[in-house]
This record gives sequence, structure tokens and C-alpha cells, in this order.
Amino acid sequence: MDNLTHLRTFCSLVVRKYTSPEWLSTDKLAEEFLSHYIDIPLKNFPVDMATLSAVARACGATVSPHRMPGKLRGYHEVIDGNRVNIYYREDDSLSGKENTILHELREIMEPFFAGFCSSYNPLSIRALHREADRFAAAVLLPQGPFRDKVYETGLDIPALGQFYAKSHAQILLRIGEVLHGERFFYGAVYDAEPGFVPIFRVSYWAGSANQDIPEANFYGPRGFLPRKGKSAELDSLVEMAADCRRPCHVKRIFFSEDEDNDLTAIAQPVVNGEDISRVNLLVLLHLDRKLLKPLLERVRPITVASFDGHL
Repeated sequence: MDNLTHLRTFCSLVVRKYTSPEWLSTDKLAEEFLSHYIDIPLKNFPVDMATLSAVARACGATVSPHRMPGKLRGYHEVIDGNRVNIYYREDDSLSGKENTILHELREIMEPFFAGFCSSYNPLSIRALHREADRFAAAVLLPQGPFRDKVYETGLDIPALGQFYAKSHAQILLRIGEVLHGERFFYGAVYDAEPGFVPIFRVSYWAGSANQDIPEANFYGPRGFLPRKGKSAELDSLVEMAADCRRPCHVKRIFFSEDEDNDLTAIAQPVVNGEDISRVNLLVLLHLDRKLLKPLLERVRPITVASFDGHL
């Protein structure tokens, strides 16, 4: 199909089923998309570049590589209101190209949703960009199977990245999304900045909270859980893992007489030859420490009984 009729029809069906896109979660939209375009017509096909290119063509979109300026990963252009070209960065990773196709398809859907639902207030450009990223992740890493794999591996970001062929950042952000409302979780990817003594700085972080049991969340000192751009402290668990070149696990981080606020954490360095290129940090409530058991048994970290320094 060489026009957008099929994608318009999909958006119309979604609006009729859920009344308004505002009542449709990102994961639910991803489920509908997978069912409509892949599970039913392409049963047992992997959700890979070839499949997504075919799905894009069915939606009326031509997919092509392109040289992008700066850090731009992709964009789309609508022609005559009924055809669209999607361009992805030609030197991007395979995972990045897959993300771009789905990201652009979600952006193309937005005006259709608005056209089929008069009460719907379309997302701003910035909000739509974030939503398109979440949609792409939800299609590539479906909520139920991904959550099961997260627990099976003990929240092992490198193992999950290898299994799904996705970047550590994508895996981390998706963990935060699928665990949200279920339990407290904090994670960060610290990338090394080149230098005689590398500085490890947060490039991505994600978190989640338990919505049903508010007290089962950590409310620590301001800045204790680092945000993007924050560098690792010299006495931190992240620096310890980088210096040791081995995973480092702290069984218990004490904060108050209330044990519900105590934490457990593990920092995993990524070793490339002689260099440490990255350190992944995971933090859970001490009450949830059993969730890390598969990871701890697999990587056998250096273990510290208690810790009062920086993460």
C-alpha cells in the first residue's frame, strides 16, 4: 500500500475502541499496534528491521537511510497529505534504526488521533517526541515478556541488552517504565569521559515507585540519587567498581531507624580491553534485595556489608 489509508484506519479503530487517545496508555497502544500489524498478519515474525520496514510500507511510509546533521537520528516528511517518507540515520546502530521507524510512525499517528477525536488535545512537539520514544520502546520491548525477563535476570542491564540487542540506556529506561507503580527502583548509566583519570558521568537514569504502597518508596536526601550530568564521587560505589574492575554490591545502605528506607545497590563496570567504558548502577529497597539474586549469583560481585558513602 502506497498511502496512509491503512494507518488512518488503525488510528480510527483505536479511537473507536478507547473513545479517546488520552485514555490509552503507551503500552496498550503498542499492544494494539503489534496485534494489528505483526501478531495477526505476520505471526511468529521477529520484530526486526525487515519486519518494521514492511510494516512501515503497509502504513504508507517509505523507509530510507540518510545522512543526518548533528545528532539527529531521523525525521519524516508527508507528501500530498497521503504519502510519507521516513528517514533514519545511515550510520546509526540497528537498534537505533528500528527505534526511529517506530518513533516516526507514532508521530504520524498524532494528527490522525486528533482528527478522529474532537475532544482530544494533541501533544506538544516536545511531549510527542517523548511519547514517540516510549512507544518505540514498548513495541520493541513488550511490557509483559520484558518484565518477566527483567526479574529472570535479576535486573541485569548488560544481559538484557545482549538478549534484546538494545543499548544499556534503552534497557534502563524501559525497566523504569515497566516497573513503575510496582516497586521502587533507581538505575543510572555512567559513561566514562576520556582522560588520564576518566570521569564517570550519568548519561541516562530512570526510576519507578510503588503506587499501591507509598511507604515502600525511598525519599532520601536531595541529590543522593544522581540525575543526568552528575559525576561519580571519588568514594562512591560507582568509582569503587571502576577501580576494582569488578561489580561491587552493597548489602545495606542505612538512612534512618526506619528499615523501609534502607537500600541495596550494585554497580557493574563494562570493561573494554584495558578501559572501563561504563558503569551501570542499580538501587532497590533492601526489602527487595532478593530480586537481585540471579544477578549476584551470575556476576559474583565484591560485597560490602554496609555503606555510608555516595552511590
